[in-house]
Amino acid sequence: MLFFDCVDLTSVEIPDGVVSIGYGAFEFCSALAAVTLPETIVSIGGYAFDGCSSLAAVTIPEIVTTIEAGVFSGCSGFTSIDIPDGVTAIGSYAFSCCSGLTEITLPENLTELGGQVFEYCSSLTSVTFPRRLASIGEGLFLGCTGLTSIDIPDGVVSIGAEAFSGCYSLASVTLPETLSEIGAKAFFYCSALSEVNSLAATPPSCGAYCFTGVDMGDCTLGVPAGMEEAYKAADGWEGFFREYFTQDGIYYAAAISSRGNIATLVSGKACTGDIAVPGTVENAGVTYDVTRVGYGAFEFCSGLTSVSLPASVAEIDAYAFTLCSDLESVNIPARVTEIKEGTFDNCTSLASATLPENLTAIGEGAFGYCTALSEINSLADVWTDFFNIVESDFAGSGETAVDAAADVKVYAAAGRIVVENAAAGTPIAVYSADGVQIYGGLADGFRAEIPARAGRPYIVKCGRSVFKAVM
Repeated sequence: MLFFDCVDLTSVEIPDGVVSIGYGAFEFCSALAAVTLPETIVSIGGYAFDGCSSLAAVTIPEIVTTIEAGVFSGCSGFTSIDIPDGVTAIGSYAFSCCSGLTEITLPENLTELGGQVFEYCSSLTSVTFPRRLASIGEGLFLGCTGLTSIDIPDGVVSIGAEAFSGCYSLASVTLPETLSEIGAKAFFYCSALSEVNSLAATPPSCGAYCFTGVDMGDCTLGVPAGMEEAYKAADGWEGFFREYFTQDGIYYAAAISSRGNIATLVSGKACTGDIAVPGTVENAGVTYDVTRVGYGAFEFCSGLTSVSLPASVAEIDAYAFTLCSDLESVNIPARVTEIKEGTFDNCTSLASATLPENLTAIGEGAFGYCTALSEINSLADVWTDFFNIVESDFAGSGETAVDAAADVKVYAAAGRIVVENAAAGTPIAVYSADGVQIYGGLADGFRAEIPARAGRPYIVKCGRSVFKAVM
């Protein structure tokens, strides 16, 4: 990191005979506009030119075979880059955030392409792939909002998670016959996608939320002759064959399958006030059971105050109600076994939650920053032995919960749950909302401090005193 953050450095000429440039050598030299590299350079260390935002071009020596991680990350002045034919590997983040980069041709000898290599290259419109590439790395083109079409070459067997996530302009994709796996959120919110052509005879497996945010009702899926039924039955692909319709301002996706006539609530983002989701919906004379609330179905519905879900709902996807800031109440049907990641995140008016008896898991941040949450009912089995629960919402308010009989005080301070005045030797335990014990110890007679994450509900058990707390 010899010249790290030398913000006044404008040009560099490296003499002939130098064979390597070290890790982060010119990192964050934001005024660096010109670099001359000798043909003797064999290796360029990771992040060597990271954040050199004034650098418009670099000629990579022909004998370089590996472009290390983050080498040109944040070089927003690049419009194109010539990668030598001898390069066989490109590390993660090598060209990430090169927002001026408009086109890229990957060399024919390239066999290894790391994750996030071109993420947030927002001006990138053209990519030419080599024929030897076997996989598309995780997040490879994440946030490349200028991409309009992608033709993935034959030989690629996997597409990593979030590979094209947030490519809002991507309209058409061709998938090769060799493809067998597509990672989670690979085409997440590619909202302009109108054509997907899959040449694979066997439907590639799809990770969670692979095509979430794609309007499958307006997107054409092309598959090999005779394979329509196989794709129709495959997880992740069945959405392309569903019927899409709106009823009472709510958008549904419905299908007739071996599991019956089922519908997913895709979006209720126009809803306000108090709503009741019906247990069945009808379209073109066919009745469907509403069994699922889709990913982000009600996110950002700031005017939504209460939701009644029918007993037929068995699954609520992640972030279904996130940032519904006026949401005060919602019932979780008995068939639901998991509250997924971020489901009620930032529902700042949500005061109570009743969890079904058969609930087995609560995802990360499911109730994150629910600062008004003061009542949680029907929690996991671990709570059945608890009694004398004292309500308290810390939420940065500085309030103190007190069990007068035992003179025990519980309050929040600097990201910690603090227990005071518990008699020496008294057992103290802290549990997360799904019944997982995150702390266990004995009181010292004075004060115990337990680290806890903000925006999460906890149960603090101190002897026979129990405090319900939201950090």
